[in-house]
Amino acid sequence: MSGKAKNSIMGRALITSGLFLKVVQIVCTAAGAKDFGNTVWTAITACFLVGGLLVFGLERRGKTALAAYICAVAALLSLIKTENVFLLYAPLFAMLISYSLMLFTMKKRAPLCGVLSLVCTAALILCAFHVITLSAFFGTALLCAMYIIMAAGLFI
Repeated sequence: MSGKAKNSIMGRALITSGLFLKVVQIVCTAAGAKDFGNTVWTAITACFLVGGLLVFGLERRGKTALAAYICAVAALLSLIKTENVFLLYAPLFAMLISYSLMLFTMKKRAPLCGVLSLVCTAALILCAFHVITLSAFFGTALLCAMYIIMAAGLFI
């Protein structure tokens, strides 16, 4: 492993941990474990994700770091508890889109994961605005697939 690759593992590990915990949270909540859907689990996953994005931004430079910082801020803003649809969805979708853009700025096959992540995000946007309707199973599968693709993009 080169020196740069050794130095850039911490941010990727934290982001992946946050995304993996998010998948666990989604699956357990869908399976009926209501304790996984509470604020504590959401805060834990957000801490790993935001912390990882900030560390990743420090490890990288340029466009990748900028997208990671934007994603981190959007992830924090998505935690706002509100009834306003715009304040509920805009930061969440901004986080997902900026994460995909971050993957576009990386090398190797990460841009492919960015495209797949954008496709999943587009499907979520269509679901959020009632353009398409997914069953609970397919909605859960879509969310899990999206977070897994997002994590895979860091290591491919």
